[in-house]
Amino acid sequence: MPRTLLNGAQVGDGTIQRADLDVSTAGSAVLRKIIAGTNVTFSSTGPDAGTGDVTINAAPGSSGAVQIDFGVFPGSDSATVTVTGQTGITSGSIVRVWVAPAVTTDHSVDEHLLTAPDVFVTALNAGSGFTITAIATAAETPSPRGRGPVTYGKYQLNWNY
Repeated sequence: MPRTLLNGAQVGDGTIQRADLDVSTAGSAVLRKIIAGTNVTFSSTGPDAGTGDVTINAAPGSSGAVQIDFGVFPGSDSATVTVTGQTGITSGSIVRVWVAPAVTTDHSVDEHLLTAPDVFVTALNAGSGFTITAIATAAETPSPRGRGPVTYGKYQLNWNY
């Protein structure tokens, strides 16, 4: 049987039902219903949740600040700090961490900008937190161990997921 062609004027609002929709053919499928996942909420105007005009809101994860300490002068080539109490973090969370130019007991804003270490999340523990590792990149002092750049003191870090 040949395909029936309709124009927009022939289809009344609310006359096409879920059962009429193709939700499985690649290239032709349409969205049947939106279902909220973790940290996602939505509001909708349809008779069922996730139907009609749908507004999706992705709730942010968490954010915070922490200081990482390379120790007293002459310092070290690396340092770690663990962030705990993050019950909402999952194994699929993407954690971002960066050096935040701020005054600490050891460094000025300018020093944060000029001698900032590279920072990485090196361990993630779902339901708990994560570990940040920092690696000195600019030699503030000669390395006492001949191992490359070292730095000392505290740097301010910000993070979110």
